[in-house]
Parts: sequence; structure tokens; C-alpha cells
Amino acid sequence: MYFKRTLEHQELDLFESKDEAGLVYVRGRRRVGKSWLLKNWVEKKPAMRFYFSGALDSTTVTTLGLFVDQWTQFSGSLTLSDLKRERLNWNTVFAHICDYAKKSHQKITLVLDEIQWIAKQGSGFIGALKSAWVDFERSKKVNLIVCGSSNRFFSTHVGGEEKILRGLQTRSILWVHPVTLRTTQAAFLKNWTKKEIATTYMFVGGIPYYLNQLQEKEGFIHAINKAMLSAETIFLSEVDEILSLEFNKAGIKTVKKILKVMAVHGATQAEIRKKTNIPSSTLSEITTRLLDYEIIYQENNFLQPNPREPKYKINDFYLNFYFFFLERLATLIKRNLNGEDLIITQKILKHKGFYIEGFSGYAFEHLFRYCLHQSPVNKRLMTLLMLGDQNFELFTCKTAAAQIDCLIAETEDRIIRVIECKWGSHKTEWIDQLVAKPLPLPEHHTRMNVLVVDEKPTQAWIKHAQKNAVKMITIHDLWAA
Repeated sequence: MYFKRTLEHQELDLFESKDEAGLVYVRGRRRVGKSWLLKNWVEKKPAMRFYFSGALDSTTVTTLGLFVDQWTQFSGSLTLSDLKRERLNWNTVFAHICDYAKKSHQKITLVLDEIQWIAKQGSGFIGALKSAWVDFERSKKVNLIVCGSSNRFFSTHVGGEEKILRGLQTRSILWVHPVTLRTTQAAFLKNWTKKEIATTYMFVGGIPYYLNQLQEKEGFIHAINKAMLSAETIFLSEVDEILSLEFNKAGIKTVKKILKVMAVHGATQAEIRKKTNIPSSTLSEITTRLLDYEIIYQENNFLQPNPREPKYKINDFYLNFYFFFLERLATLIKRNLNGEDLIITQKILKHKGFYIEGFSGYAFEHLFRYCLHQSPVNKRLMTLLMLGDQNFELFTCKTAAAQIDCLIAETEDRIIRVIECKWGSHKTEWIDQLVAKPLPLPEHHTRMNVLVVDEKPTQAWIKHAQKNAVKMITIHDLWAA
């Protein structure tokens, strides 16, 4: 399904246009469309842009051979192809590219995709690139775009001041984000309701590859069953593909146990130990790596900025959905070979509200928090919340008397926004309960109560909210750019 990545293309054009050598890292979640974006961009100027992608099962010798074959076709130079394959290495390749670029009448941009499979341990790629970059910079004739899905790779080689590749980049990382709710509707699910689209987003996020699996004409319930809940689809095996980028096969089994406990609601290490019996040292090590690789995040506690036992939550929509819901239905899915049995039915997923017990409320909260950080910023949502810029922090708050879904604190205006997200429940009592929730405010701060709901409020709701000084936000407001 075609949709524009205009902002990313503009960023790449600007990067390429500078009168100097440049190196940029393009990053983003697996299946988010990084390769599609880069290939589409390269095709616009094929004479000056060279694209090469690594492969999981290729050895360094095979990778070098494929690179040389494609480079020869791109450049017309036979210098590298005339060498015996056993004499090829990345130092030789980069030296030739630098010489070729110096003689060329135009600047060349190298796009190296799936970098984690090109720069495998023992390949010599990292050291060769660092050495070659001195010549690339001096010539001002070579740009380099490095792309990959593995957070582990970037954490290892780029993540800190001492990392070998960190000092080479000439501009900040270009992130390829999941598509917004607005783009999801415009490009993939034009005829679905906003509630159906929001529900789908709560399952898989704005991942183009996943959204492309859905047959819009089937209708929401049938499309979800056919695309996600039948044995021939990718969704049961996809979690292994995601985790294999960051962990080896032995580690994935343990990681799955941990993520299963964290799914949707989050968990502390103590809670995970109790449910899995994983030793403290192993759990601590894996949790640190999951944080480094940005698979999980530590929840900010408003009352305890540095709690002894922090709660960890999964960042990714799909991983949350998988470990909470799909895994429980695995046996049913395997029997659902032809998509004939409806696993998602109105009994599980009530038509009014599309509500899944234990999932929908937390998933909606996650969606709301995500929309606050979307790029480009949701200006309508920011306006409704009276947030002038992105200089704000998100917190949760649990007191002896109440649990608050989300707090937004902006340092400038000293307003604490108390957010309650309600999906599939339509009661005026929610307004009363929100107002009644106690919150110890810092000195000179005021409180704003905000109720986020999944459909347009009734007049009775609106009047009751106004009477109690509660601001109402609906899923329609999450769409607005």
C-alpha cells in the first residue's frame, strides 16, 4: 500500500545536499518501512545513490561478493569484480569507492541497509568504515546512510561517547516512525470507523507491514480474524523475528517469560521473579538490556522519582498484544486453518466499544500516551491539554486511595494534568471519581482534570463535565494533526 513519507524524504534530500561528506543513521522498529522508504528514495536518483542490504543468513564472504556484484552494476567499474573473492575485504571495498568518488563528477550516496547483518562479528566492517571515513570526509564526495532494525547494534556501536561509530555521524539520527492514526485511515482502512481503527492500532500500532495484512473489505471482525488469528499468518512467529534482532535463541525463551509478565499492565522485577523463578542476576541483566534496546521502558512515578522497585512496561503495541492475547489463543489459532472460525467475536470483543477485559483500558491509555509523542506533534491534542511545547513529562501515580492513569507535568506553567482514560465504559460517575481522586500537588501547582473517552460524549456528560471543571477528550481528538 503506497503512502507518502514526505518529511523523511525531505530530511534525506537536505542531508545529501550539503557540500561535505555526511553520515546519518536511519533507525526504526522492524516492519515500520525503513527499507521501503530508502529504496523509494534511491530510485529517484539511481545514478548517484547506491543501495545495498545485508541478509541474516549470509556469511561475510557472501555479503562482500553480493556487494561487489551490485556495485559493479551501479558504477560500471570492474576493479573490484576482477579481484579474487578471497582477496576481498571491507578495507579494499571502501578504498576503491573513495577512489571512484574522487574521479566522479557527482557526489555518491551509499545506503547500507540491515546493517546488523553486514557488520557481523568478525566481518571487519566496523574498523574498515572508521578508517575509510577519514578519506570520505577529505574527498567530500561520499555520503553514507546506515540503516537497521537492531537496537542492540546501535547500542553496541553508536550508543555512547566511547562507541566506535558514534563520532562519525554528521547529523542526528533520522527516525522512521510508525504511521499516525490519520495515515492509517487514509492509506489502509479508509472505510472503517475511528473506533475500529483505534482498536486495530491498540493491537499492532501503526506498523505498515501489519496494516497491509488486513483486508479492509472483509470488515473489522472478519479482517482481524483472517489476518491475525489464522495459522498461516505471520503474527504468531513474528515475535521471534523481533526478538532475534536483539537476543540469541537461548536468550529469547527467557525474554519471552519476562515480557509475558510485563504485558500491558507492566511489572516490577519482584513480581517477575515471583511468577517465573528467574534468578535475580539473570533478570537484572536482561531487564537492563531490554531497556537499552528500547523494548521496555521504566514507568515514571510521580510520588517516587527513583523508586526502589520500578515498574517496567513494554513499548511496542504488537508485543503487548501478543503476550497478553495472541499467546493465550495459540491453540485456537492453529485450529483456525481456513479462517472459518471466528476467534474474535462479539462475545470476546463486544461490538459496542470493542472491549477486551483486562486489555482495552490499558491499551487505550498506551495509545493516548503514544499520541502525545507522535511526530509530527498532534497539535489539537496539545491545544486541548494547554501544552505549549514538548517540554513535559508523563507520570503515573498510585496512592493508598487511588490509581491515576497518567499525569502530565509541564515545568513552565505549573499545571498538573490528571488524565483518566476510559474505553468502552460510558458513565457520568467516571467524572465524579476522577475529581475525587486525591493527589498531593507540589507547591504553587494547580490541577487540571481530563477524561479521555472512546466516543463522543452525550449532552449529559458534557454538562456534568463542565459543572465539575473536567475537560473531555475523545478518540476523534487523537486523529487531528
